[in-house]
Amino acid sequence: MPRQLTEYRRFNLPELIERVVQSSDRIALNHFHEVRPVFCGENGRWIRLAEYLDELRAAASHDGELADHAYDLTLDKFHHLPEAREESGLKPNGPDCRLYFSAYLRHIREFMSPERNALEKEAVAASLLQRFVKRHFHLSVLECRRRLNRFTSRYDWIVNGQAIRLWFPKSINGADRRKWLEVNIEDPDPNRRDERERIQREIDNRLQPQRSIPFQDDGRNSLYKNERDFMRSTAQRLNVDGVAETIAREKCESPSQLRPSIRVLAACDLQRLIHEIFESICSEDFDASRLARGYGLSPSTLSRFAGIQWDRGDGETSIPDLWLNTARVFAHHPVFREAAEEAGMWNEIRRFLPHAEKGVGGA
Repeated sequence: MPRQLTEYRRFNLPELIERVVQSSDRIALNHFHEVRPVFCGENGRWIRLAEYLDELRAAASHDGELADHAYDLTLDKFHHLPEAREESGLKPNGPDCRLYFSAYLRHIREFMSPERNALEKEAVAASLLQRFVKRHFHLSVLECRRRLNRFTSRYDWIVNGQAIRLWFPKSINGADRRKWLEVNIEDPDPNRRDERERIQREIDNRLQPQRSIPFQDDGRNSLYKNERDFMRSTAQRLNVDGVAETIAREKCESPSQLRPSIRVLAACDLQRLIHEIFESICSEDFDASRLARGYGLSPSTLSRFAGIQWDRGDGETSIPDLWLNTARVFAHHPVFREAAEEAGMWNEIRRFLPHAEKGVGGA
């Protein structure tokens, strides 16, 4: 191993990332990718970023081509450091890893308590980076799905001299796209954290791009073996990011309707939790105990809020709060209801509505 790389061992993880962000330090970046095993793998072994992304790719429920594209895009997000010529005005050859690492550094400052010792800080930094990378892998899946979707095309929205790259249904032409954005997107800022993702969610949420759905309704009531299959299929078929954002926003706007055990979460943590629940179901990686620990909740609280197996088989059903709220969203948002009907899932969702309309569980 080159001596230059080994000398960087003395930096803790945030310091190492800081050198990449502040000094465009390629040696620090190479050390992170080639030397630092800061991700916990499936078997408990500590692995590097590329190995962790390979595990996410292997575990993805998406087709192989989509998962491969998502792997490449996510690796680029944390690996590509533009050359000087790219920064001089020429078109860049890929994303700028400093932007993603900067967002990560801002994120960990919210969690770093001065009372923690050095080992605890390193453990927290590694855990948060793993969650951060996993989230961006799922965002990459959504991005690649749009790229591969024959019903959508790319559009660069120029705001304050900077381009925000977005995906629109092909049925909307370029001039109308700009008009739609100017009317529907409030206070756009290319420099704001996750701004592109925020705007893309609004496009997906409100315009619901067409897509091929290979589904045939055979008229039977029982389309899914259990609740886990149903919720995963819902997340995969009906634009998980748009649904999650809508529900998260509604819950944060009505904290008095939450259970006291959930109300203790800050609004930003509640939003992250809801997104992570939907993403983990979509990727078949739902682990209630792990999610509960990550947000300081008890497993029973998480189960009442978003458990995925609630039918006890004795005729008694207590549907978790989040899924009651999801049923309400599909019932009262025409875009989501239309998508559910198109996918042949409306009859399944209607099973929840009598409970949802009664407000069972304080959802």
